Amino acid sequence: MRGFNDGWNEVLTGWGTQFGPWAASPTENGSVRYVRQVIDWAEVQKQNGGPFDFTRYWALRENLREWNTANPQRPLRILPRCMGCPQWAIPSGYQCPAYWNWCHEGMDGQFGAFVAETLKYFDAPGYRLVDAAEVWNEPNTPEFGAVPYSRFAGLVWNGQYWTGLYYEQGNYSRPMTVLAGGIAMRGPAEKATSGAGGSMNGWSYENGNFVRIPMSWQTYMQKFQESIQWSTFDIGIHPYYFGNSSSEAASKILSLFDEAKNYTVQAPGVPLRNLWVTETGCSSRSPFGQQGQQDVLSSVNKGLAERSRCKAMIVHRMWDDSETGTFAGYGLGRLSTSEKKQAWWALHAAWA
Repeated sequence: MRGFNDGWNEVLTGWGTQFGPWAASPTENGSVRYVRQVIDWAEVQKQNGGPFDFTRYWALRENLREWNTANPQRPLRILPRCMGCPQWAIPSGYQCPAYWNWCHEGMDGQFGAFVAETLKYFDAPGYRLVDAAEVWNEPNTPEFGAVPYSRFAGLVWNGQYWTGLYYEQGNYSRPMTVLAGGIAMRGPAEKATSGAGGSMNGWSYENGNFVRIPMSWQTYMQKFQESIQWSTFDIGIHPYYFGNSSSEAASKILSLFDEAKNYTVQAPGVPLRNLWVTETGCSSRSPFGQQGQQDVLSSVNKGLAERSRCKAMIVHRMWDDSETGTFAGYGLGRLSTSEKKQAWWALHAAWA
């Protein structure tokens, strides 16, 4: 799976007609491109036990269908990342400082149904736009809820359980994959950085308070899997390099992928979990420049293609017009000027 993180946010503000030419393969070679995009539970199920209403994402689905109908040799699909929590499902007395709340454990089944319904919506007859869903995004960060590993395990388990049930009931055109979403791969010693996921993996929510705990991403990754090791699911990871050396950036990113392999946990007889790089990237700002961005991402792409158990490379991000802070310059193009950076052309050529 090859593609981009985000991008459809801009579709909702009027850039939809320009989305396809940027996201899809530039040549008619049949290569599929994916865009990873958040689907917010709070937007689609307003009442406890109520119906699922995906009106908020109707334009996204239609934009994809129309593009694929007109460009069958340059198809696009979505990797939905399912997250969020309606107000009625938030634990009593709890309010996450960030927007992305996590639900009361008694609501995990409804969250699982939400994941399954999301896949059903994008796999509906006439669309067939999806192969997998990702549960959450960087759950081990305050910005995305600081989800305790025990609660994250419940969300992942229910997502894969309900998805499997829906498949058995004939709701999908093919088997669907569920992955535990986007583990942030930065350690508790690192300080908060606005826009970069914050002080990361050394936080948890315990006894009504956010507390600092000595938990690395490695520990978090192991802990959430332990109680659900008999389940079949894959894992999303986010290997980034935030240093200033273009010569070591690619090797650092690839070494994080290799390290993550050592922290997958599965019971005997359960297949080894695949790893999906659902975010990685490099800035075109100084000291890298466009050539440095191209070199780093090309090397990462080549390295991941050579590694076993790697199922995806999703680049953050498609455009950098609206990006500020830590991730400024990470886009592979500037929509405002119609400029496609060197890395955009290099990756598409490699992905062909």
